[in-house]
Amino acid sequence: MIVGSDGNCNGFAKRRDQLKRAAKDVPYSTIITAIPDPHIGRWYLLDSRALADAAGVPVQAMTPDAKCDKGHYKKLFKEAFAQYDLCPPLGGAEYGPRVAETMDLYASGVADHALRDFIDQVRAWLRQH
Repeated sequence: MIVGSDGNCNGFAKRRDQLKRAAKDVPYSTIITAIPDPHIGRWYLLDSRALADAAGVPVQAMTPDAKCDKGHYKKLFKEAFAQYDLCPPLGGAEYGPRVAETMDLYASGVADHALRDFIDQVRAWLRQH
């Protein structure tokens, strides 16, 4: 079972512990946590090539600093897309699934410890099965 929640600036470890406690009585042998810290928008911006492929324009996003302000990531999306007259109506979330399909997981995991943790948990589960 995969359980996910933004870290929301509460800290990665604290959110992970909260999720594991909340899922302790579920009937699954493995609980995988996905905790974008501080917000999922950071993960979408980690791989410019994947974001450009998903959006269909050659955007150049940069690996964003971790900021608690959720609006920070929406602002970065807006800036990245502004020169293409593209305004993602959901603030970039609509590109998430397509970004994930082509994301360089190794490089993105190096850039973000929370994404790396999620990738490592999924890999460990896959090796077991």
